[in-house]
Amino acid sequence: MVLHTYGSHYTYSETPAGRMVSDWLGLERNHYDRFVHFLWGFLLTIPLFEVFRKKVSRKRLVLDFIFAGSILLTLGVAYEFMEWAAAIVVAPEAGTAFLGTQGDIWDAQKDLLMNVVGTFAAVVFWPFIVKQPKKHETQG
Repeated sequence: MVLHTYGSHYTYSETPAGRMVSDWLGLERNHYDRFVHFLWGFLLTIPLFEVFRKKVSRKRLVLDFIFAGSILLTLGVAYEFMEWAAAIVVAPEAGTAFLGTQGDIWDAQKDLLMNVVGTFAAVVFWPFIVKQPKKHETQG
């Protein structure tokens, strides 16, 4: 939430940290918003997965990851729709500036893709993040 607050304070396309990284890498576009969307998927997949694993299915790991990723993607889509609706209601003529698309008509879709990529990255790194009990530890 701190990263989202920082991005919304400066607008995602104008964040100083994003601009500094873009200048350092020689990029025209400030990719701070994509970075935050990636982290949204990466950082929240495991906690949601754990909730599903402990409270809902207990043994269907793949299904739990799918549910966690689906919830995060749904929240991302809802956010993009709210952002779009706010731009239309508040100032339609300034909509693209408010949305921070930086000239990219596919910005919302790419942001959501980064959300999914972050979720997949969390799934890939999950075995390294979470200590799995050994078989003799679970019998007891």
